[in-house]
Amino acid sequence: METFIKYLKQFLFKNVSGSVNKSDCNSKLKLLFIPIVLITINSTNLQANKCIAVTNGNWTNSATWSCGTIPTCGDSIIIPAGKTVTISSQQNYTCGLPIQILIYGNLKFITGNKLILPCNSQITVYAGGFIIPGSGGSGNSNLIDICNTVVWSSGMGTLSGPNCLPCFSLVLPIELLSFSGKIIDDAVELSWSTATESKSHYFDIEKSTDGSHFEYLFTIPSKSTNGNSTTQLNYSAIDGSINENTTYYRLKHVDTDGEFSMSKLISVNYLKTKNLSFIIYPNPSNGNFNAEISGINNNEKITVLLTDKSGRLIFSENFLKLNNSKNIIFKNDSNLQSGEYSCTILVENTTHSFKVIVN
Repeated sequence: METFIKYLKQFLFKNVSGSVNKSDCNSKLKLLFIPIVLITINSTNLQANKCIAVTNGNWTNSATWSCGTIPTCGDSIIIPAGKTVTISSQQNYTCGLPIQILIYGNLKFITGNKLILPCNSQITVYAGGFIIPGSGGSGNSNLIDICNTVVWSSGMGTLSGPNCLPCFSLVLPIELLSFSGKIIDDAVELSWSTATESKSHYFDIEKSTDGSHFEYLFTIPSKSTNGNSTTQLNYSAIDGSINENTTYYRLKHVDTDGEFSMSKLISVNYLKTKNLSFIIYPNPSNGNFNAEISGINNNEKITVLLTDKSGRLIFSENFLKLNNSKNIIFKNDSNLQSGEYSCTILVENTTHSFKVIVN
């Protein structure tokens, strides 16, 4: 720093003869350093900490956080899966810089306390994460307030992920009307609509199997004219590489300045239809019969139920499929009486029932 000041003096205040007027130099240098100091202070304030909960604990306990201090305005706060952070006293952040809170674990309120955050703050609750009302107080006594607006209260119950508070507080370039997905054959059709767009460039579609870790899928250009629109615009896209069970999607909107914002998450449940085959033989029988199942993957759990006409359960057993077909043998150990029975097979979240006749 001393070397820097030395050369700065020589550069700014050296006269033609090469000598330095020290009194003139020092007075001017003081004026020069006022904005430099202000810029340095402001730059320091704009650098946000990342505070990660490293243990279960209280929000106001510095030992709870990786940053070694209580979170403050401008921080990015992360509660990992398996961790619970408790708010047992009112937290009122009025300093102005927005706070981002990412919840993979639990944020729990007790004794009727509140979390009050600055404008443009954002809370994202990922799959497996929860905001829990906790104990003490009721109705709206525990609440989260962002920019003088209550976005969650204990009267709403536990908030589970994927979710966000508020979902579109940072989405300034567009007004998103809807975002949804539905199964069509063996693909997902994603649809969304905007009411207005400003400086809009394109949308990225991102997908996830756990609601936390997302991957890029594809890009859809904005339909707006030169990035601007005041009329409703409708978009759609097809994801043909769908996963079984639950898939999560989100929109990433990018404007012409390169700024981006994220939509809320949506989820689509999908179970691929397979060529399953079930055969009951002999039928009618004397109470001893076979159920042959084919067309399902190995290691699939199979549940078989046998009930009488009144619905009374006579037989129940779980099996694990280990080869290309599964032959289940029923022996008349229950001394089945003559009459009609129902054999129900549950596999891959589907139910199949057959009438069995015992002579």
